[in-house]
Amino acid sequence: MDVVGEHIKSLKDEDWGVRKSAVSTLGILGDERAVEPLIEALEDEEIDVRWSAVTALGGFLRSGRGGERVVEALIKALKDEDGSVIMAAAEVLNKRAVEPLIELLKDEDEDVRWSAATALGEIGDERAVEALTEMLKDKHFHVRLAAAKALKEEEDKKKC
Repeated sequence: MDVVGEHIKSLKDEDWGVRKSAVSTLGILGDERAVEPLIEALEDEEIDVRWSAVTALGGFLRSGRGGERVVEALIKALKDEDGSVIMAAAEVLNKRAVEPLIELLKDEDEDVRWSAATALGEIGDERAVEALTEMLKDKHFHVRLAAAKALKEEEDKKKC
């Protein structure tokens, strides 16, 4: 019995819990045959499945497997409609995500801008300072607050 193949098949199950479990298991198994199906899982209708797919693909990235295809898919996940998926992708990508996150600060959706500002604060990269400073003028308070917090975190990192 091919365990990886069985879990890849489970990614098409009607039950999102089964799909989420399959994604998590494929991430743990770390078999490269799972990379493309996990990338496809980033398009799942369920937030928990997409979040788990980001986490699983992050394991491939950290272990040096999956290559640029994984990086590209995770950068695309930075545009997810859910903030938790964006944050997970930013965390996995770390410094590689700075430029795409700066671009997301221009998004029409205030929640995407908030997620991008928050993620940039966690990453702490000087390249984001100018864009975050501009976000202090955003019309939405929670976006301004996230930008201010991110700038404070960047300043605190400089002091260390």
